Amino acid sequence: RVVQNSTWMHRHMAAYFRARSDPELQYTWRHPDFRAGRCLLYHLMGAGEWREVVHLITDLGYVELCVVTGRVLGVIEDIAEALHGASKDVDEEGEPRLTLNEEVQLMQVQRFLSTNNTLLLSHPELLTQLAASEASGSILSTMASSRIHRGWEGRNWFRWTNKPDTTSLNLRIMRGHKGWVRALAVTSDGKYVVSGADDRTARFWSATSGQQIHELVGHREAISCVDVSRNGQMLITSSMDASVKVWEIASGIEMANLYVGSAATCCRFNHNGEQVLAGSQNATLHIFSTVSFEELMVLKGHLLGVRACVFSFDSSQILSCGTDQMVCLWNIGGLDRHVKVVNAPSLILRGHTQGVRALSWNPRDVHAACSSGDDGRLIVWDLTTGMADKMLRGTNGAVLACAYSRSGAYICSSCHDGAVNVWDAQVGSIMYTFMGHSGPVYAVAVALDEYSCISAGADSTVRVWDLGGLLRDDPSYPSEDRPELTRELMGVTPPPLQPPDTVGSLKNHDSFKVLKPTAPEPSFSTVAHKSSRSGRRGVGAGQPVVEEKKRLRSSRSLKDERSSTGSTVVDERGEEVQNFAKTPSRPPPTASGGERTEVGE
Repeated sequence: RVVQNSTWMHRHMAAYFRARSDPELQYTWRHPDFRAGRCLLYHLMGAGEWREVVHLITDLGYVELCVVTGRVLGVIEDIAEALHGASKDVDEEGEPRLTLNEEVQLMQVQRFLSTNNTLLLSHPELLTQLAASEASGSILSTMASSRIHRGWEGRNWFRWTNKPDTTSLNLRIMRGHKGWVRALAVTSDGKYVVSGADDRTARFWSATSGQQIHELVGHREAISCVDVSRNGQMLITSSMDASVKVWEIASGIEMANLYVGSAATCCRFNHNGEQVLAGSQNATLHIFSTVSFEELMVLKGHLLGVRACVFSFDSSQILSCGTDQMVCLWNIGGLDRHVKVVNAPSLILRGHTQGVRALSWNPRDVHAACSSGDDGRLIVWDLTTGMADKMLRGTNGAVLACAYSRSGAYICSSCHDGAVNVWDAQVGSIMYTFMGHSGPVYAVAVALDEYSCISAGADSTVRVWDLGGLLRDDPSYPSEDRPELTRELMGVTPPPLQPPDTVGSLKNHDSFKVLKPTAPEPSFSTVAHKSSRSGRRGVGAGQPVVEEKKRLRSSRSLKDERSSTGSTVVDERGEEVQNFAKTPSRPPPTASGGERTEVGE
């Protein structure tokens, strides 16, 4: 009875707000009412009118109403919520209320808004032109053609005469840097992307909306590399000003400024975040402690400058490469802790004919790694023998960056000609090639769920590409580390997977609200808000995180016990689903106490 009354109320409220936003009830939307347009979609979803939701979102007039009122990011979130809610709502026969074609239409509108959000916020009058330039078979092109043929578009617009027949795989473009973007990093929960550029800034972006969250300023020269600790509490940046800075993510405060003697070209955290590795142009590598920030060890063995370095997953080995065409393997796990200088690597891997640009360790195989260089080669190494296992060719020009996927089955690389390639690591063939950058691409990364990859380059943009879901049903894949098989970047955002070792990381990332961002973050976790009201910084580190973990585990075990006895009906995702449904439409308060307002980027 309560559910029926709630549905009745949502249905009547939807009719009221429909009359407010569209007085003529002819889908003309002549009344630019910000609140009515937003509440109409909310109440339609509350009433379970999913077909009307699809009809509303696929109406170009309603989309234009939201764009004109500056609600581009808000519509993206609404579509994500609609997809999530419709997937749970089934009819009497157990079939979803929405057909697959209707879900695809919603995803196409969401992708279109995510890709063009920056342009639409500054020039909303270009909506029809951008929609008409989409692929002929997409819902956006159909919407624009219908609007034009009916004579409802009186503005001049440019027609793309030779537009492609397929939809672009570029999901999102993040603009904001004023120089070449040379470094990328993804947080351990996959919610944020960090970039570093020649404009001396490091910027945080939302991986789901592409919105810039914060900007870190402090270096005097271009930033060459960035990395985030696994617990999500610290960020390191290396710069050509010979410094490596350690930042506290929750507060945005610079914790330490480490000096390496020459231009710092690369930096990496070890697996537990207790050590920092930095390479420099004076052919040395330096290891620092993140507790005392003292220099622990110096590695000497390169003949020329170091370009990239990486820790092994147990922090016992280090791989480095440089302009001397060598890839060096350092075994530091067996060394005495009093050793301060290592004068030679344990193993030298030779196979490149020009300088080596990038390195990546296979997450699934500690004895496998890949490297790329100026000679256009992408080499997969067997670290037990020091020989090249595979030599991948098929690109023009230098291969500037490479990165393994989380499953270790795929390698993403970027080239000087602006191409981003995805390789099958076992077969050695190119599976995808993405073209969109207007210059060299200096950094790549693969999303944790392997449904997208991220690239950044000389055109000052960070781009997200659709991989179509490369993750296969592999029984040997560790179940505790297996990501959700969902298109989170496409908008279907069920509650994120929270392994025991990353619960604190997820909540620490949600504490970005204290950084006074340049644009508001769409949503934040309820736990983080409760923690900030109680005076703690986010969830914090140490004992509060342990107590929060115990509380979550005890609540989940209680739900499982109730569901087994039949006293309470609990969904398989439990409280997460309830929190999702009860997310308030009004943005949360900021750290200063005032309300957030939805503004453009």
